[in-house]
Amino acid sequence: MLSPNCPICGGSCQLFVWVCEYKMYQCQKCMSSFVHPVPSITALETFYDQFHLSAEDGGWYDDMEIRMAIDFPAKVEVLARLAGNSGRVLDVGCGKGGFVRACRDRGLQAEGVDISRSAIAYARDVVGVPARVCDLSEESVDRKYSCISFWATIEHLPNPNRMLKGIRKAMSANGYLVLDTGIGHDWLDRLLPGVVQWYDPPQHLFVFSRLGIIQLLEKNGFKVVSIDTCFERNFARRIVKIARGALAGVALRTVARATSIRSIPPYFTRYPLGNLMQIVAQRTPDDEFDDCE
Repeated sequence: MLSPNCPICGGSCQLFVWVCEYKMYQCQKCMSSFVHPVPSITALETFYDQFHLSAEDGGWYDDMEIRMAIDFPAKVEVLARLAGNSGRVLDVGCGKGGFVRACRDRGLQAEGVDISRSAIAYARDVVGVPARVCDLSEESVDRKYSCISFWATIEHLPNPNRMLKGIRKAMSANGYLVLDTGIGHDWLDRLLPGVVQWYDPPQHLFVFSRLGIIQLLEKNGFKVVSIDTCFERNFARRIVKIARGALAGVALRTVARATSIRSIPPYFTRYPLGNLMQIVAQRTPDDEFDDCE
């Protein structure tokens, strides 16, 4: 079977890692990786039905949500600097509304959207924040936002191009998009190719390189303002994370060489090893963006 072309830059690709039944290819031009073929809608729905169950019922989302909430204060401050108290903020993929609540507690005019009806019901009825069911890749909104957050979501999407175009349409002129996602082809991924936690299909369908996320955003009408390729909520945690990654990477490579293992088994992708990048991008003016779709 012929290798697919990169959905980000169109470059040629090679098979990079095989996790269970999922093949992930890496672009030889932008060095981003992606699942091919893309799982069916039915397969993804089945996976996320399990994923969003409570921890008692075997789901994983509750644990992930707790860990993400620890970073909310640092992320809220990023939005506060960009939007100011007078700007409207939209959290795309808001889940149960925790980040929207954190923004509103900071004084921001924040709202949320998500495709999950149960999550939105919880956000409105329990957390008490303005939120609604909406898929920006398919629907438009009736107002414009000066700042949109998009946390740990873009790597889950079968078609990130379509979602980014929808987000751009929901933004005011010169508005800001702030997102984070796991980074591939950085120093740690090159040390342990295909082993960091982001190679985790069908949850993660993309692992973007720094160049890949820049090209994806520019392709969809954004100019990258800044990228932090090792985001942590404080400097001390950043240093510890880098040291832990380096030590673990060297140790795993040493074990592999000593035991004649030519590659690290895919189950190591569940180990919490990998850097997170946070990107701030600004909406380009309409006269500078040619949307061909």
